[in-house]
Amino acid sequence: MALRACGHHPKGMRHEAHRKTMRLLQEQGLVEERAPYRARDLRWFLTPAGKELLAEIGMGEPLEP
Repeated sequence: MALRACGHHPKGMRHEAHRKTMRLLQEQGLVEERAPYRARDLRWFLTPAGKELLAEIGMGEPLEP
């Protein structure tokens, strides 16, 4: 869920969200923390590996009947 949530925020997901889970995803190389352009606060962003995994598992779209 946290990986999908990060995928829904292309400008970065707030750093306080899903704190423990995001640290685990960071250790796996799926997300990274960085400051967006002209921002002072850190945000979570998908790495290329995270984007690739999300493309495989999907964003949680409803299945077609």
